Amino acid sequence: ADRDRWFTASQAMEYGFIDHVVTSASELSASNTAPNASASE
Repeated sequence: ADRDRWFTASQAMEYGFIDHVVTSASELSASNTAPNASASE
C-alpha cells in the first residue's frame, strides 16, 4: 500500500503535526528558535 501523504501547511495544523505556520521571516527571532548544533562545530 502506498503510504506517502503530503500535507499543506493548513492540513498539517488541522492534523496537529504543527502548532504554527510561519508566514514571514519577521515572525522569527533568536528567542524562539532552537540553537543550531552544527554552528558551534
